[in-house]
Amino acid sequence: MVNAARGKTGPLDVYRKRATFDWKALKTNLFGVDAINYQ
Repeated sequence: MVNAARGKTGPLDVYRKRATFDWKALKTNLFGVDAINYQ
């Protein structure tokens, strides 16, 4: 699994792909756009 935005893989990519909820929206709501862009 490749994260197209960053070009990296991670141990949770398989689970994120199978998730029934939008994990990107969850991450955005938890951390905010500025914090995610800073990472």
